[in-house]
Amino acid sequence: MRAEVQQISNRMSLRQPQRDGLEILDWVMENTPILDGTPDLETILQIIQEEFPSLQDFEREFPSLCFALATGVGKTRLMGAFITYLHTVHGVSDFFVLAPNLTIYNKLIADFTPNTPKYVFKGISAFANNPPAIVTGDNYETYASHLFDQLITCRINIFNVSKINSEIRGGNEPKFRRFQEVLGESYFAWLRSRPNLVLLMDESHRYRADAGVRAINELEPVLGLELTATPHVTRGQKTVAFRNVVQDYSLRKAMNDGFVKIPAVVTRENLQPRQMTTEAMERMKLTDGIWFHEQTKAELEAYAANTGQRLVKPFVLVVARDTTHAADLLCYLQSEEFRDGDYAGKVIQVDSSRSGVEKDETIQQLLQIESVTNPIEIVIHVDMLKEGWDVNNLYTIIPLRAANARTLIEQTIGRGLRLPYGKRTGVTSVDRLSIVAHDRFQEIVDEANSGSSIIQMQQIVISEDEVRNPTRKVTTEGGYAAVLGQTTTMLGSTDGVPQPYSPRAQSVRQRVIENVQAASRTGLSAGSLYGDVLEDIVTRAVAEPSAEYDAQATQSSFDEDLAAIAKEAAEQAIGYSFDIPRIAVVPVGHVAASYMPFSLDTTGLNFKPISEMMIVQQLHDGRQFRLAFGTENPDRDPITLLLSGLQTADEVAYAGNEAFLAHFVESVVDHLGTHLPADQISEVILMNHQVILANLRRQLADHFVENAEGGFETRIIEGFQEIKGVTYTYVGNPLTLSEPVPHGVSIRNVAFSSLERYALPNAVVKFDSEPERKLARILERESIRWFRPALDQFDIRWSTRNDSGQYQPDFCVETDTELLILEVKATNQLEDDVVVAKRHAAETWCDSVNRLVMDPAGLKRWRYALIPAESIGDQMSLGYLTNG
Repeated sequence: MRAEVQQISNRMSLRQPQRDGLEILDWVMENTPILDGTPDLETILQIIQEEFPSLQDFEREFPSLCFALATGVGKTRLMGAFITYLHTVHGVSDFFVLAPNLTIYNKLIADFTPNTPKYVFKGISAFANNPPAIVTGDNYETYASHLFDQLITCRINIFNVSKINSEIRGGNEPKFRRFQEVLGESYFAWLRSRPNLVLLMDESHRYRADAGVRAINELEPVLGLELTATPHVTRGQKTVAFRNVVQDYSLRKAMNDGFVKIPAVVTRENLQPRQMTTEAMERMKLTDGIWFHEQTKAELEAYAANTGQRLVKPFVLVVARDTTHAADLLCYLQSEEFRDGDYAGKVIQVDSSRSGVEKDETIQQLLQIESVTNPIEIVIHVDMLKEGWDVNNLYTIIPLRAANARTLIEQTIGRGLRLPYGKRTGVTSVDRLSIVAHDRFQEIVDEANSGSSIIQMQQIVISEDEVRNPTRKVTTEGGYAAVLGQTTTMLGSTDGVPQPYSPRAQSVRQRVIENVQAASRTGLSAGSLYGDVLEDIVTRAVAEPSAEYDAQATQSSFDEDLAAIAKEAAEQAIGYSFDIPRIAVVPVGHVAASYMPFSLDTTGLNFKPISEMMIVQQLHDGRQFRLAFGTENPDRDPITLLLSGLQTADEVAYAGNEAFLAHFVESVVDHLGTHLPADQISEVILMNHQVILANLRRQLADHFVENAEGGFETRIIEGFQEIKGVTYTYVGNPLTLSEPVPHGVSIRNVAFSSLERYALPNAVVKFDSEPERKLARILERESIRWFRPALDQFDIRWSTRNDSGQYQPDFCVETDTELLILEVKATNQLEDDVVVAKRHAAETWCDSVNRLVMDPAGLKRWRYALIPAESIGDQMSLGYLTNG
């Protein structure tokens, strides 16, 4: 990968398929004469075909390449990467972006506008101070007067092809082809005159043969870039594939690589659809679908609580047969008959039957469907969601209209596959899109498993018992919260009756926790806090808050034994901690910031000489004439002008790099001297000061390095941690580890309690599989203590070619001799790329921690074990399983 492509990919955080697309464009630009005047189309086609045989024809009168990326992978961001690359590497300044409809048109305008939530050019320093000018189908007439502004180095024109189609009905010219007095020609003609206009077509399958597109083609761009998830069009009963595809990243690939949700089809256990009426089937699908929705909502709340991530509010899409059916569903779902009226005010109907103010209000709620303050949880729609409405929180789809399996799969799931957190979390319910299709279950399964299907789907069978049980949520408090959450104590009690902690005592206990945390940051282990260290923690905790409370303390509070209360809290805090260190790579000695040597990138540093003539127009008669003028050179020389700008820039490491930066700006001035008269260089720099400085800061940032005088070393920055709490959702009542899971209920939906050796009090846990529960029974029998780690408990990072994340092991265990990280996996998953990556990361972490422990004889060493699920049985010992 070329350095420029690598930099753009890194700064825009491109996913691998997006990087691949950018590399393809880079190859085309570097190996073909596309920007060389009027190149031969056939020659360019042959060159590209040799590298990308899937390209059969451009299908246009200019080079046009189709990049087919699955829904949810990020076509708009790839479009932004294309523009960034063509502008910064090849100096292309004019882009024409075509949208198929008003929804996508508005979305693209927002995504290309700075300071918006999904701004595509975040991290691109070339656009930091001088972002591209956004010209739209609505503002191009008023924008015409700014077309010759030299400060504008990049223009992105965004137009709506459906609006152009409406304008050219009856043989009319599109509006932007009409004469504009400011330009002396039409805006279309001005665009056509641009030397290197690039055309980008979003969702190009939607309008490929439209009259509006044919009109746009007459702009004669040097290059066309098409983006779509569907590289084919339907003509009658025939599907015609695009012939200009250079990248085809299918939905199946996106699912395998983890870039979209996992679709699952859901049905009821032992269901006989043919024995049910249409109305009864619909009612069951709605009941089961909303049960699934409520379970998902609880799981998302638990995930947000466990990870500190933002809360995602899921919604349900109900697909109706027609507008009359949709209206009936709206009444039913909001009535007392359905779940006792729980969904009154939480359902909207979106279709052509709405009009006026009611339609506007409905559309506004629809556009805000992701907001946690929006009460809507069910959307009733007659057609499938259209392209451009890019929601991330659609989790349950209930199709109630007749359709064959292929149509249901291809049209239904597309809008619900985007991931709310940008990537899979590893939590099944957070990563899954559920389609409740009882009457089409087997048909959909068969279609999904056929060789021609675009996807493979999970299959979920739910029982009647599960649907009847409400989803519950429980939180096991973390170690320090468990200490502070206690409200009574036997210390200082009267006649054996526990008394509440006074505010004074609670302040002491809070100070104890803070002192224990401070001890962790010194690198000490939890076990080393006893003795003198514990006494110091207690003494300081008792002494520090006394002055604050002594003045208002009651006589009874003075009778409290604060030292005993503090010692009790300290011992509990230590007991609810675990010797899981946090390690970091830190510089040793003086750290110097510098720049790697590099050659000046002159892109964007070519400015025209300043004319010495002024144009004067008399207002009373409109006559124009030219007037010569002379200017004196500024007192400051060009090198001083540039150096002073870099010296005041916060992101430039000026101190210590003065000589390098002086040489750097000298090369800039030398370059300007190749095409500007010497007496104009300073004035040109002053006129384009911000543009030039932004360019130079970008280049310097790309070559910035830090060097430590003594190198870098790995250190323990925290010696131990509190055991973090976890929030779970479950159905029914918690079981003991020895109780059987009820028939027809998934173990993933069951909670377990009454644990004797769990490392936190009153814990409730869940398991992903029966082997995990069996292992927990062994741990209850053989370990000193164990727990299920929260996501952020271990700072262990793993990565593969397509994914990365923070490792959350299945179990953390302390035995008489060692500390264990345990993972349970089926035998056929042991060599999976992600499993291998996690194992490697965990083993590396254990080796690093063991190497850093200063007194191996006094502390237990860490070890990682990956246990095949099939080997776990009640008769097995922990030692046998972890040493196998």
